[in-house]
Order: sequence, then C-alpha cells, then structure tokens
Amino acid sequence: MQVLNDTDRFWAAREAPINLLQFDLTPRQRGWRRVHQAWQTLQTPTWRPFRWGLVGLIATQVIGLNAMAWQQSRAIDARKAEQEALLRQAFPQVRVVRDARTQMVRETEALRGGAGQVGPGDLEDLLGAVARVWPPGEPPLPNIRFEQGRLLLAGLSPPQRAQLRDRLAQDPVLRVAEDGDALQLSLRPDNR
Repeated sequence: MQVLNDTDRFWAAREAPINLLQFDLTPRQRGWRRVHQAWQTLQTPTWRPFRWGLVGLIATQVIGLNAMAWQQSRAIDARKAEQEALLRQAFPQVRVVRDARTQMVRETEALRGGAGQVGPGDLEDLLGAVARVWPPGEPPLPNIRFEQGRLLLAGLSPPQRAQLRDRLAQDPVLRVAEDGDALQLSLRPDNR
C-alpha cells in the first residue's frame, strides 16, 4: 500500500469515475465535460490513425467538391459557347453577344413580325383573350391602347372592370393588373 499526501489524494479522487455530487451540487455543464473528456481521449497517441483518417476524409471531400464545381463550370461554359455559336450561325448580323437566349428570342420575334405572322403577346392574341370572356350583349370596349405586348382597356365602369379582371385572371397565361381606372393585360414572362 502506498502512502499519499493530500495533493496526490486530491488528484486521485478527481480522476476517479465516481461522482458523489447530487441534486444542487451536480455540475451544470455535464455535456461539455463529456465533450472535453472525448477531446482529451482523441488527443492520445492510440487515436492518431483515426485523426489522420478523419483529416484525409475531409481533404478528399473538399477536393472532390472542388473538382465537381470545376466540372460544372466547364459544362456551363460549353453550353454558353454552344448557344453563342448557334446565335451567330442563325443570325449572322448579330455582332456582339451578351445574352444569347434573349438575343435569339428578340431576333426571332423581329423576323416573325417582319413576316406579318401573329405571335404570343400581339394585339390579336390579347384581344382574342378579352373576346373570350367579354359578356355577350355588352357594348364594345370603349378605349383600347396597345403598346409593346401590353393591352390597356380604359373607360370601363367599375363593375365591368371588376368582372373582366376576375374572368381574365382565371387564365394562367395572362397577367392582369389595374392601372388607375384601366386594366392592363399582358402575357406572363414565362409564356412568351
């Protein structure tokens, strides 16, 4: 049997797994103490392979994510180059390419309009939508104005405006907004 002085006996009691503190005397941060003990255990030399494995796993994940991001970036760049080549091939008069998709839509709309064909968002298309919901026997629309894909219906009485707005709002393709005492009708951007 070994004789211990007070300091050694205190440290031996502190390292013992038994804790006699109860009720109000129990430590409040028991979870942090366990985390601290687990951290101290992981610092021992027996856990060195685990630590190196964990570092290797994290490094592999970071390298893999960077490689995947680089691959996706290359795919996006290739798709943009494809779109630009298609735009230049289809419309050689376009000199500067900023947004290939938007420019292609604009050029196609210009060609369609130049050929005299009706397209989405034209006056005929929007008037057709209004004619489908216009109540029979009502007098014709008093004031119509069309500008760049928007049809303004003015001069309607408030009950007529409300009824027409409600009927037109049921069409998922149309966007209906009140502009003062007029209704503004246009196609939703995703339907152009």
